Amino acid sequence: MKQAAEKRILLEVKEKLQIARQELDELTLQLALGETDAHDKFEEVKRDFLKRIHDFNHALDSNGNTDDVNRKIEALEEHLRIDEAKIKGTWDKRIKQIFTSLEDVKSTISNRIKTVQQKIDFEHDIEMFKLKLEILRLKFGLKKFQVKEAFRTRMDTARRAIESAVGKVGVEIKGGQRKLSDFRDEAQIAYKHFRKALEALQ
Repeated sequence: MKQAAEKRILLEVKEKLQIARQELDELTLQLALGETDAHDKFEEVKRDFLKRIHDFNHALDSNGNTDDVNRKIEALEEHLRIDEAKIKGTWDKRIKQIFTSLEDVKSTISNRIKTVQQKIDFEHDIEMFKLKLEILRLKFGLKKFQVKEAFRTRMDTARRAIESAVGKVGVEIKGGQRKLSDFRDEAQIAYKHFRKALEALQ
């Protein structure tokens, strides 16, 4: 029964990673072709992510005091308030502040999450937000970038990494079978490939 439940969660995570690849691909293409405004997209990405963070935080309310989490979320929200008139030349500095604040939120909430599925979902949301911010950082800094063949190749490598990670869960190893919790490390490999793909845009 437990193995069936883990397999179901795994398939959900696999789907999330596949959707993530599509989202990153589409966002990159839209910005490269000028089909979407970078500032508008930033506000959309920020709004969606903060909603997810607040949802996680509310789900943890029953596990004790969340004042510390609330303070760190408020600090992150403050860093995410960007004055468009002042964004030129300051985006790289601001993104570092955002990532530092984001890590504070991540570590505080992660310590309170009880289930493997919640941890995987939460880490996925964090990684996706960082990847989308990185794409937007490139757009704000470069103004124009091209979707080169190297980007496509590396995104395909990410897809294969996702499929490989899924295939490894449930496979017998010494002392038993790989567990769903092992997949967290495998998923990180997919995120690394996504980052490598973004490097090809520079």
